[in-house]
Amino acid sequence: MTKVSSSVLEGFAPDFKVFSLPYIFRDEKHKFDFFESNLGKSLLKSTQKFWLRGLCYYDAGSRSFYTKDKPILTPDDLRGLKIRIQESPTSVKLVNALGGSATPIAWGELYTALQQGVVDRAENNPPSFYTSKHYEVCKYYSLDEQTSVPDVLLISTVIWNELSEQEKLWLEEAADESYEYEKKLWREATMEALEEVQKAGADIVKVFPADVVGMKFFKSVLAPMPHLKLMPTGGVSLTNAGDWLKAGACAVGIGSALLDDKAIREENYFILTENARTIINSINSVSKNQGRINEI
Repeated sequence: MTKVSSSVLEGFAPDFKVFSLPYIFRDEKHKFDFFESNLGKSLLKSTQKFWLRGLCYYDAGSRSFYTKDKPILTPDDLRGLKIRIQESPTSVKLVNALGGSATPIAWGELYTALQQGVVDRAENNPPSFYTSKHYEVCKYYSLDEQTSVPDVLLISTVIWNELSEQEKLWLEEAADESYEYEKKLWREATMEALEEVQKAGADIVKVFPADVVGMKFFKSVLAPMPHLKLMPTGGVSLTNAGDWLKAGACAVGIGSALLDDKAIREENYFILTENARTIINSINSVSKNQGRINEI
């Protein structure tokens, strides 16, 4: 028996490529619902023609980008950068499609590769970022959670076929129990990792689409995890930038609000200046204690 990442399995069991696709799960519940569904269980058994039988999934969290000099806030921030990825054909295509240069490097060699500039960035889940001590080199962890790649517990079909029906049942029951227990352990490890790397000086930046989530959502996320740095994008307006900062945002994405269609089309610098002034006034209204931005 062994535990292996599903990204490795895709090398000979193509159906497992699906887990290396970005944003296929809405949230953790959606992910676990799939693992426990008939479809998820049938995917586990699809490896039997390769003399392996999947017994259960193990949560391995979600993978996010981390960097040395500045956080990744948009796909454009990846352009031209050498990014270490795991040895998965789908992961290579994903990073290349985002404009980066995917560079597979062995996990044990990555710390030195980051130090020496062999790669500019990397990506992994929070516990791996913490236990590898990559936070000593990379001070920005952008919690974009682009992929959720589970591990899989496997047994050889040679061994499986030698077991009695009762023994198979016992093994499946034990695997199911371990799956539930591992979920709990992983959740605890993720919380600990995010807290500890932040104590060590790393910035945790979480990017949310502001037009999908609201300010109350920001507050509910920050309540149990005050170490997170949240940044709304895609729904911040000229007048509500200050309100987003009040809700706990560490920064706001306001490029599209600042450079509206009319200002661009007409090359109207007056509109640009007025938009900037409105945003500055909105931000300055947040709190006198947070400092002020000078007027244009």
